[in-house]
Amino acid sequence: METFGPDLTIAHYQLVEEEWPGTLEYGQQVCAYLGVPLYVSQGKYYGYRCLDCGRTYLSAHPQKAMCRLPKGCGSHNKQFLRMVESVHDIIEWREKWVSKQVRACTRYFKTEVFNSWARNNKLLLGNSPLLVLGERWLESEERTKIPELRYRRGLQSGWMMEWHPILGYRRIDSFRKLRENGIEPHYCYRVQWRELLREEHEIWRLQDAVPHCSYEGQWNGLREVEYLSDAILNPMIDEILFEVDEEGGPRCSCVSCFFKPAKQLRASYRTEEGRPVIVEAMHIEEHIGFTMKQGHTIRDMVEGT
Repeated sequence: METFGPDLTIAHYQLVEEEWPGTLEYGQQVCAYLGVPLYVSQGKYYGYRCLDCGRTYLSAHPQKAMCRLPKGCGSHNKQFLRMVESVHDIIEWREKWVSKQVRACTRYFKTEVFNSWARNNKLLLGNSPLLVLGERWLESEERTKIPELRYRRGLQSGWMMEWHPILGYRRIDSFRKLRENGIEPHYCYRVQWRELLREEHEIWRLQDAVPHCSYEGQWNGLREVEYLSDAILNPMIDEILFEVDEEGGPRCSCVSCFFKPAKQLRASYRTEEGRPVIVEAMHIEEHIGFTMKQGHTIRDMVEGT
């Protein structure tokens, strides 16, 4: 926006059912505020069993669906089994959770959804579109390898360039940029931070474990407080988001994201908005008999401390 302005900018959102409720509406509000059109797509796949070799497979195009080589036998004879329209659907379909090595969620509901939309909208996007993404090097070790510019994979060679303009940002820089432009952060940051801080406070009171201190005086006078209300926590969260140069903390990812540590899954479960997604993930885990984290069920992680 700062570089090209609203006239040359559009936004695209890949709708994922396991994200925080209201995320689409948040994106719509931000885009309306910025004067940028928003396009929305969602991954929808048809699940089949090959009637010749028995292999199961997914296809976004039922008319073209076949048991493709080299993994399949090449047959078009198939039996429709079910629709796969969400991350939890694909976990049920695969009968195993996603992992760092096999990110079926990203592949089927982020990367390929956008690429498919882009292929179908070449006239809108023009001859040399630029895709702007918001990853940061400090977010994870894997993201330290991302270059600032690279051509988008999975599309026509040399057509779409990816630009990662905030790779060098700290967490605090991202939130300050939102504030600078009059944009309130997505509500999921606050509701997750509240529960994380409440858990630290509870453990401090019950087990005498000193909580992490993000800034001087953060916990002053709070040990004897029985419960930390939103009114107490909101100024603390503002300080953490906008004034503390520190990495980590909750992200605006799927509520039941595989990469969340147990304490963040627990925090999501303790929110009104996140609990239904976590409960659904529990039921799926119990149904398929494959746990998200090795040796630990979701139920154990979110109902314990």
